Amino acid sequence: MRLKVVPQNCRHCQACALACSMVHEQGNTSLQKARLSISWEIADKKVTIITCRHCPDPKCLEDCPPTAITRNEKGIVIINEETCIGCGNCERNCPFGAIVHIEDRNKYQKCDLCMERDEGPICVEICPVNAIVLE
Repeated sequence: MRLKVVPQNCRHCQACALACSMVHEQGNTSLQKARLSISWEIADKKVTIITCRHCPDPKCLEDCPPTAITRNEKGIVIINEETCIGCGNCERNCPFGAIVHIEDRNKYQKCDLCMERDEGPICVEICPVNAIVLE
């Protein structure tokens, strides 16, 4: 189970990022605390949505000194914020740029497919143009 991005559908409304932030930050809608990011190149009208791919062999987990990164029984790669020491190895090792540094806590986060939600990832549910789908 992972997210599939359909960039040609994206209209850069950022509803996915705002919803992500609301779910994971107890109602705070800060784009800087979303666990995905969107870049929009105006000249090319090109959209890039960056989110964790939950890799079969995650590079982010290789050099995590406190083993704050694990994979659960469903294959979801998770960062435990309580054990994260903020070293940044995961961010440096992720080939997709999907690890987010939360500066005010000096911790790292990434998409966890909203595993605490029975309905699944909020970004999939909220996207009005199906630019993010679950596969």
